Amino acid sequence: QIDDFYVFEVDRDVVACVALHRYPEDEKAELACLFVDPRHERQAIGGKLAQYVETIARGLGYRELFCLSTQAFNFFQQKCGYRAGQPEDLPAERREKYEKGGRKSQVMAKSLAGPGPDARPAA
Repeated sequence: QIDDFYVFEVDRDVVACVALHRYPEDEKAELACLFVDPRHERQAIGGKLAQYVETIARGLGYRELFCLSTQAFNFFQQKCGYRAGQPEDLPAERREKYEKGGRKSQVMAKSLAGPGPDARPAA
């Protein structure tokens, strides 16, 4: 799934990555594999990557973005606007992997309906 990945470079060095897995039959997409090199933490890179894949998903017409997290629940809720979800919110294909995986990650979801964060109010 290498085509699902995006990287963030600093001085031509990859310091962060994120993936956007698509589930078009459900009109949902997954923000996955968000990682920032510890040497580059607290520079808002994770938030920038999360916003980037949200913009792509919205542009492709997906109605919901979801992610799974075992440790970054607060980041996704407070910085990215996700809400707590349930395994039932996952596309069937992804839910099957989730249940077989046994990690018991927290499901987080975000509606992409309506204007995005960059939308300007009508004059």
